[in-house]
Amino acid sequence: MRLFACVAIFAGLVAPAMADEVLPIKLKAGQGFADPFFTYTASGCGSAGASRVELVEAPKHGKVTFRYEDIVKQGKPCGGHTFRANVMHFKPDAGFKGTDRLVLKFGHFTDTDQMSMVWDKVTYDLSFQ
Repeated sequence: MRLFACVAIFAGLVAPAMADEVLPIKLKAGQGFADPFFTYTASGCGSAGASRVELVEAPKHGKVTFRYEDIVKQGKPCGGHTFRANVMHFKPDAGFKGTDRLVLKFGHFTDTDQMSMVWDKVTYDLSFQ
């Protein structure tokens, strides 16, 4: 599972933008996956909340759903801390083999007043064998 986390550098949420990213993902036929999106401060490991996530391009051979979940971050910084995340779940159509793609955009606040939001995009190039 890949974590999309926007890390704040200062006490105010000044987060580095993730450029539009293309992720090749290889799965077995029928295998789904999930990706959590959340924001936290690296100094003190405080949660800045779940990121806003929107579906830009739906997959042709499966279904995408979103739900809020508590996740435990792995690795540094802040490993072991629990954060609230907006988790994208993808489930392919039964028995589908071939390629598909889905595109999401996710937003995170860049200030503590939650007035300024930055949006980034991620494309999942899916391959089912």
